[in-house]
Amino acid sequence: MSPETLLDQVVSPSSDAGVQTGKSPTDFETLRKKIFGSKSPKTPKNLKKKTPEVSASATEITDADLAKLFAGENWEEIAGLYFNARFGVTGWEGFNLTDGQKKTLGLSLASSMKMLLKIDPGYIALLIFTINFGGIITQKEMMYHNLKKEAGTRGT
Repeated sequence: MSPETLLDQVVSPSSDAGVQTGKSPTDFETLRKKIFGSKSPKTPKNLKKKTPEVSASATEITDADLAKLFAGENWEEIAGLYFNARFGVTGWEGFNLTDGQKKTLGLSLASSMKMLLKIDPGYIALLIFTINFGGIITQKEMMYHNLKKEAGTRGT
């Protein structure tokens, strides 16, 4: 029979499904000590240095600032990006959004961004990058499509 490994201690085939609330079937502190030793984690020296303090008012974001940022009109162009791109590629007027449609999409996206801010601000950064990336791809594809179309009309 093979000696018990660390994995065997964490994942037990005979673990009791009825573990009491607040008690873990695995003692993670003991496992941490077995893996890393009994020394407590050290803080790197560069994190111990004092950083200059910035006044709270300089970094404080007010509710008014957030209200301005998350106003629906600020998000209308982003929300309508797909439709603008489709209009650019096809030229079909039906892809142009009405003012009401832009407003609805802008308010919906603004509300979604507020929720993401509460969940994790990193999601907003990721979303903004993705939108910018997609927008640039779309712009380049439209330019290429138009060049290709012009070259085809010149050749006939």
